[in-house]
Amino acid sequence: MEQENIRVIETEYPDLVLDAGTSNFGEKYRNAVKDKKLKETQYNNIIRSACALLNSGGGIITVKVLNEDYKYNVHGIGSDIEIGLDQLVNGAANKSFFEFIQQVFTDSPDCWRVENGQIQRVGPDEWTKMMLTTDPEVEELSIKFQKELSTSAAPPGCKPVFSIKDAGHLDKLQQQLFKVGINSSSEISMVPEHLYKELFKDYPALGNLLPQMKPAGSRGVLIFSRSWAVDIGLSKNWDVICDALLVGTKSAPLLYTIVRQTNAEVFKYSKDTAFSIKSKLVNPGGYTGKLCVISKILQYSDHESDEGDNISTMQLDNAQEAERMLQVQYPHSYSSLKSNDIKVLLKALTIVLLSFRSFLSDQLGCEFLNLLTLEQFQILHSKHNIEKCKKLFVHGLPGTGKTIIAGQLIDRIINTFHCKQDEVLYICENNPLESYMRQKHNNCVTRKTFMKFDYPKVKHIIVDEAQNFRLEDGNWYEKAERMRTAAEAQTNGPGVFWIFMDYFQMSHTSWNGLPRFELQDPREELTRGVRNARKIHEFVCLQMNKIVELSNNEVKHEFLMKLAKEANCGHSFPGKVEELKMAREEIVQYIGRQIKHYLKAGYAAKQIAILCSTADKCSLYINLLQCELKTLNIHLAKVNEKIDEFDHPLDTIILDSVRRFSGLEKHIIFGIDPVPHKTQSELTANILVCLASRAMTRLHVLYEKKSKLNSLDFPPLV
Repeated sequence: MEQENIRVIETEYPDLVLDAGTSNFGEKYRNAVKDKKLKETQYNNIIRSACALLNSGGGIITVKVLNEDYKYNVHGIGSDIEIGLDQLVNGAANKSFFEFIQQVFTDSPDCWRVENGQIQRVGPDEWTKMMLTTDPEVEELSIKFQKELSTSAAPPGCKPVFSIKDAGHLDKLQQQLFKVGINSSSEISMVPEHLYKELFKDYPALGNLLPQMKPAGSRGVLIFSRSWAVDIGLSKNWDVICDALLVGTKSAPLLYTIVRQTNAEVFKYSKDTAFSIKSKLVNPGGYTGKLCVISKILQYSDHESDEGDNISTMQLDNAQEAERMLQVQYPHSYSSLKSNDIKVLLKALTIVLLSFRSFLSDQLGCEFLNLLTLEQFQILHSKHNIEKCKKLFVHGLPGTGKTIIAGQLIDRIINTFHCKQDEVLYICENNPLESYMRQKHNNCVTRKTFMKFDYPKVKHIIVDEAQNFRLEDGNWYEKAERMRTAAEAQTNGPGVFWIFMDYFQMSHTSWNGLPRFELQDPREELTRGVRNARKIHEFVCLQMNKIVELSNNEVKHEFLMKLAKEANCGHSFPGKVEELKMAREEIVQYIGRQIKHYLKAGYAAKQIAILCSTADKCSLYINLLQCELKTLNIHLAKVNEKIDEFDHPLDTIILDSVRRFSGLEKHIIFGIDPVPHKTQSELTANILVCLASRAMTRLHVLYEKKSKLNSLDFPPLV
């Protein structure tokens, strides 16, 4: 239901502004209103506007005063409105008041929010959910993750935020991102260092603007970005050189937008970006204090002051016009941050920049957010400018988040280059990973599909798990290079081509089509593991060291040895690794007993996967295990078009090959006889890395004892 008397309006304020119509204000004047229905309508419009803003991240209400001689300092607002606003803010402090789930509403509750540019009434089911929302109480979360933001202490609509235990608590991450001193002797620091130095090198005259961006006597941090809009999911404006967000004492947060020239689009960009930063600091950031973000436009000039009065005068006029158009005033309590406000605000900003919907939300049946590691964030946001660094070879060790970065990179490309979804193509080797990525990004294909068809609209290409690509259908790398450099498709130079890989997870010995290792330039590395429990990580590292010893390319050997030495586990959660050797029938019985134990302990079947070394062994074991699990009402299935890896039935356990499960993960992994064919014995350690790195918390490696009954010679790994 829409509230017709209240409108969302555009103003010069970088904020959500509601027009609540007209009203009489002041006790004297409100008591003088004879029309009770009119007085009630005025009251409802104001209270419902306030309710909608509180449920939508805050904002401004505008009301035209009907009594001409009204003065706020003299007449006040009116006791009915004051009481209504006070009850709105403070009346729901005790959530037990709302525990009436069995109650049937005769009408929807008088609760409102802004949605799609309109003020909408919240339905009874959704209202009850909002009032009773709690953090997920899942054992797996409490064991492996640390809660950084609770819904009980956050604004309406916020999701709980968890970070990997010991991988960097929110306080630590905030200090790493925004090093700021806020004692009496500190000044305004500038971050990120790598980025602002690059910007000042490319645009030397930025130094002339610093005095305007660093107010005298203020303490805090000036956070540079090539585009704050892109950082928070909006589109880049190509007239903007960079943005800098000032979070400091003695003022509200200020967004400085440095531009080549001012125009209506630039004004809108700066205002919309400031508003979006403010909104996201509230949700998902969880900031609950009084907040506004004020946008200011600064015009960049690399001309000397004596090179022409006309240029200087024009730029001065443009700057003054920009200041006039963005001139806004907030109450003093909004426009002066204290030291403690800055600390809390920067924590919220850290959540805004690092949070993403957790892959475990679907598995655990509750939506929550995880945080990127600092290493992942820097690759995306500060170390590499995708406007310049079009090609990059990213070598990521197992469990370091290559696929997470690939997904976020797609969004960043779309917002930076104003692309459509079908202009960015994601390519991987296996159907399960392609199916998973397609849940968020429509334009995802396997390498085989990529080689079958033409993609005339594609300008940018992201390749994942490239170490396991093949050439039997043609040279995929050459085709991708032709597409992203085609003159007819690229009016602004070559498109983005980032390639993610991990040589430690190679599952075949054929050439994968990648350039020779020494020609993979520029390169980036990911070494901080966050997926696997510590014991699983140690098992993986042991296998990686064996792989390094077998490398016969000197340059590649040195690089892999360096990566293996730098591998580190981002948390202390121990997990479990078990290696056993037994006969085939014993393996089947063992898996049955363990699955029964895990189900009784509270795990769901969809949190478990059974992986075999070959497709033939999958076919063999699926029949044997289905009989063993019959009494548990558990079904086994391969990942395919009908069974999605994450969104499959609760009573189904995935049984597939190690190779096809590349890039995916489960809490519990059973690996059956992970031994390559005798003609590919050099891949023994690689197969174990591929297997083990799929397990988040529990890994069972089960080798077959050879006997007359199970000595079949299976074909090479497929």
